[in-house]
Amino acid sequence: MSMFGIVTLPLILFFPLIMKKLPASQLIIIGMVFGVIGYGMRLFAGANMTLLVVSYLISGISQLPMVYILDQGNLYSDKMETGNPG
Repeated sequence: MSMFGIVTLPLILFFPLIMKKLPASQLIIIGMVFGVIGYGMRLFAGANMTLLVVSYLISGISQLPMVYILDQGNLYSDKMETGNPG
């Protein structure tokens, strides 16, 4: 799974820019569409390794919007609980 982390880690750097242009609800819908495509590809890939790798990458990218949004929520809740402003 480390290969997928190397690919998805740089993508999360662009999420603040994307979130300025799109609301969170649209990002979640886009992620869900990518998830359906990725898992659908995996369903039909069989033993085709190239298609399996691409489907795993798409599935990994589909999880990024929720991970980013949930991480932001945890960051804010930690600040509220501890009273630490920064």
